[in-house]
Amino acid sequence: MEPTERPVSPCPEYWLQATHERTSWIPHPRALTAAAGEAVTALEGEIDCMAHALAGLRARRNALLPISLLPEILENIFMFLRDVWPMQEGDSGWFSITQVCSQWRSIAIHHAPFWTRLSTGLHEVGLWELFLKRAGRVALRDFFWRRRFPAGIDRYTPLTFLEFRDAMMGDLSLVRGIHIEDAISERWFWPDEDEEDGGHIVPSLLVEFLNTLAHPVQHLTDLVLLIPRDKGPALLADGTSDPIMTSPARILSHHTPNLERLVLRGFSFAWTAGGVLPYLRSLTLLPWKGQAERDLTHTFKDVAIALRQTPLLEELVLVRQVPIPPADLQEDPIILPRLRTLRLRGKLKSYLALWRLLRVHPDAHVSIVFHSIKHRNDFAEIGSRLTSHLEETNLTYDTLSLHTVEAPEGENGPVTDGWTGWDTRTLALDLYDGARKIRPRGSAYEQDAVWAAEGPFFHPGIHLQWFFSQDFHDFHRTWQQEFDAEADPDETKDELESIYAPMPQPTPISTSSFDPFRREPPPPPPPPRDLLDRAAHPILKRLLWPGVDMSRLRKLLLRTRGERRASSLSSARWTPFPWNARLLRPLLLRAKALENIEISVAQSKKEAVWSIAQALKPVDAVTPARALKTLSLRRASFLQHNTGVSQVTSFCDTLVQRVERGCALTALKLILCRTDGNPVVERLRELVAHVECDDHTLTRYADWVTPFPVSEGDDEEQVFEDDMYGVL
Repeated sequence: MEPTERPVSPCPEYWLQATHERTSWIPHPRALTAAAGEAVTALEGEIDCMAHALAGLRARRNALLPISLLPEILENIFMFLRDVWPMQEGDSGWFSITQVCSQWRSIAIHHAPFWTRLSTGLHEVGLWELFLKRAGRVALRDFFWRRRFPAGIDRYTPLTFLEFRDAMMGDLSLVRGIHIEDAISERWFWPDEDEEDGGHIVPSLLVEFLNTLAHPVQHLTDLVLLIPRDKGPALLADGTSDPIMTSPARILSHHTPNLERLVLRGFSFAWTAGGVLPYLRSLTLLPWKGQAERDLTHTFKDVAIALRQTPLLEELVLVRQVPIPPADLQEDPIILPRLRTLRLRGKLKSYLALWRLLRVHPDAHVSIVFHSIKHRNDFAEIGSRLTSHLEETNLTYDTLSLHTVEAPEGENGPVTDGWTGWDTRTLALDLYDGARKIRPRGSAYEQDAVWAAEGPFFHPGIHLQWFFSQDFHDFHRTWQQEFDAEADPDETKDELESIYAPMPQPTPISTSSFDPFRREPPPPPPPPRDLLDRAAHPILKRLLWPGVDMSRLRKLLLRTRGERRASSLSSARWTPFPWNARLLRPLLLRAKALENIEISVAQSKKEAVWSIAQALKPVDAVTPARALKTLSLRRASFLQHNTGVSQVTSFCDTLVQRVERGCALTALKLILCRTDGNPVVERLRELVAHVECDDHTLTRYADWVTPFPVSEGDDEEQVFEDDMYGVL
């Protein structure tokens, strides 16, 4: 077609006139008549033609925009988008970019690496063949297989398994990543009502893969092999372990020379292979159900040697995979200069010894969960290593987070991690540098290890969680004797008397149990079996006081959890608030730059207000946390305690004294607190410039119709389980 002469300017009248002439033959009947249907069909045809013409004009325009000059840039952007916006049920995710415009669609369709993630979920939405076709025979592929247990198993068919197996095993030279979660059983039953036997028998994909891999896979860089976390190891008829459980060790030794990321759950790792994974950057080893350190066949020395031979490691996650070291352990440091993520969980002796040897990147995010803490001196050893780590990495932090979780009792003892009788004397330690940004890594696997301590990615700093049981009689008695006998040189008797004198002393249960300087009265018989009540101060004294610099703290987070099954406050057993004034006061005296304190307590901790008031109260010439500006209380009680203590009076007296010293609070935030209503809030507003509270706090507690509320989706039971099952 010959180019026409350029018009002077866009002319809307021209297109209106052309449209009118083009559609003038279409009649204008009244609606709901037979002729109206024919007119609608004719107009829709013309609209489609005009839309096609407009799409052509937009394509010409888009081709001239700067973003279209380098399609490679869009390809890279699309690849990043695929990682952060996954496809899932009800959301097409990154697949939506193929519907934006013709140019984006063309770039996405013709970029083969964009279509190389092949998962079982593609069968559910009918995209399996489309992805295989667009991936072609050139790009390296990633395969994601997860058989659902037990719900949803009927959503897959034997054809799903066969197509997936053939695509993955047909040409391993095209495989870059393999992610399989499946049972180890030799054969699996797939229900099918159309079959005479009611279904099909199909092998496990894990077994198929482990048994057929006979040659090196040069391009395989990402390998994830998981048995379901509710499954134990595969056993033979005689009760011995199936040899298939050790197959990954053979594979790693001979068939994956370029492996960079390895995640195993329930399989043996080739600790003694030595030097077979020189390019490994990420190693995650998780246990099968019921596995403990005593089941391990390798030694602590094997672990140390293997780690020294993987200097490129950037992420290390070990859960119950390190044996107890010998008493005469003498090992050289394990230097991993690139390690930025360290997550360890297991027995104290094993992982404290490993932590002592490790030398990691200064930016490393360190999360360690110590089980089986048996002696008072264990905390001193942890504190010593913590101090050394802070010095080695020059960790920058401005937040200290202290959490306690009270574990429920099982039939045969406390329950932690889903185990009956599991040891609940556990300390979780999380160190996150606030000066360096760490982005949480998105993952398609819920089995990835993440910690329960709130804040690793949101509140940089030092985070401690203490898990303790309600029923460790002998353990509690031993510790109580040790801790009661310990004197604090920083606290004189006169200072203790000045701090705790306002607390009315109840009638002691017995002479042996009465402590005149204990800040809370013993509850009615039987006495509480809470270990942390009397142990918190010596524990943290050994962990934090020796070498942790408190002068840089800006934020203090205190949290307690427990009593999750109580249907109301009246049925919840009263237990003491663990972060008492005796513990907090030395910390607040050292935290001269502290500006914000946030406290969230369980329903049964009824004297938190009194404790924080005594901790913040000026004594003589000393004012704790002089720079404090904001105090936030969640689920705290301002009601008069059953011993006659007026927590409101005590709290207000502290506020008045701080005002007189020129260090008044500027903001007070009350959420779900128990008060006598507006009179309490108005009294606080006279002493604090800005008081923020919700409707529950403004309502008299006696007028509440429903039990203690849980708002904002913060389900008490679910939050508790998140704490307890944070790793697996």
